[in-house]
Amino acid sequence: MTAIRVALVGAGHISGTHLAGWKRTPHGDVVGIFDVDAASAARRAKSYGVARVFESLEEACATADLVDVCTPPHTHPAIVRRAVEAGCDVLVEKPVVTDLADWEGLLPLFEGGSSRLGVIHNLKFTGAVVRAHRWLNEGRIGKLLRLRHEFLTDPSTDRMLAGPHWSHDLPGGRWFETLPHALYLTHFFAGALEPADVVALSTGRDVLGAPADEVAVTLAGESTIATFHYSASCRENRRTLVLEGSDGVLSIDRLADSLLVERRRDSRAGRSLGPLPGGAWKRLLALPRDRGAYLADRLAGRTPHARMIADFAAHVATGAPSPTPLAEVDYVIRTGEAIGRRIDAAAAGGGSRASD
Repeated sequence: MTAIRVALVGAGHISGTHLAGWKRTPHGDVVGIFDVDAASAARRAKSYGVARVFESLEEACATADLVDVCTPPHTHPAIVRRAVEAGCDVLVEKPVVTDLADWEGLLPLFEGGSSRLGVIHNLKFTGAVVRAHRWLNEGRIGKLLRLRHEFLTDPSTDRMLAGPHWSHDLPGGRWFETLPHALYLTHFFAGALEPADVVALSTGRDVLGAPADEVAVTLAGESTIATFHYSASCRENRRTLVLEGSDGVLSIDRLADSLLVERRRDSRAGRSLGPLPGGAWKRLLALPRDRGAYLADRLAGRTPHARMIADFAAHVATGAPSPTPLAEVDYVIRTGEAIGRRIDAAAAGGGSRASD
C-alpha cells in the first residue's frame, strides 16, 4: 500500500509530537513542512528527517494527500478550507475553530464530501481512559450516572497562564483551550449532554488569561449529569475524571494516567463507620502497574497523539472507523462555544451564574 503523503503545517510547540507520531504510522509519510517562519520549518525538518520545506501553503496542499494542521486555532479555518479545496484530507489540533460561524462554513465541506476530518482528541487514547471505557461497557460500575471533571492548575507553572498565549483571546480564555478535552471525553462516555449551568467567579487573583479563576459547568442528559471544575486560584495541578455508576466508581488521574475501580454497596455498618481509606491503598497498589505501562508506552513512542494519528491514517487509508466521528467534533465545537461565551458573560457580570 502506498503511504499517505502528509504535509505538516505549523512548526511550533506541538509539531514535534505530531512528527514523532507520523514516524510510527505505517500508512503515512511526512513529505514536507510549511510554516510562515521558514527557519522554524527548516529546524523541524532537520530534527525529524523530513526532506522538504514548502515555500507556501499552496505548495504544501498541492503536494500532499493529507494536511496536518499544527497552527494556532484562529488560523485553522483558512488552512482547512484551502486543504479541502486542494482535495486533501485534514487532521487538525483542537480547538478546531474559535468562532462558531467559521465551523458553520467548514462543516458542509465534510458532510458527504470526499475529504475526511480528524481532530486531535488525544485523551481518548490514554491508557486509563481506554481501560475505563472498556470497563464501563463491561458493566463493572453498573449504569453511568455522573461524570466529574476536575482541572486545577497553578498559574505560576501553567505555560498558558504564566505569560502571553493565544488562548487568552478565546471565549472563556484559558478554559476554552482545555474545554474540548472534557467535552469529547464526556461525549465518549455518556453521549451528547447539554449545558445546564455555568458559574464563573473572580476571587481577586489577577490571573492573566483566565477571565474567571473559578469556573463550574453542569451538563445534563436523560439519565446522566456531568460537572466540570476549572480553577487557577490554587497552588496545585490536578486533572481527574470520576465516573460514578449505580454499582461503583471509576477514578482516572489524567496526570498519572492511572485508573482505580471501586465497587460500592450500602450497609448500616458502612454508614456508621464512614468512608474508609481503602481507596488510597488500592491506588498505591495500582500505581506500579499504571506507571509501568505508561513508561513502556513512552519509551516505545506509543503516545496518545501517536495512537490518534495512526487511527486516523488507517481511517483514511483503509476505511477503518474514524477516531473522531464528525458528530463528536460538531458536539465539542458547538457546546464549547456556548460554554465559553457563558464564562465570559458571567465573568463580565462580576462573577455570577450564566444559565442561558
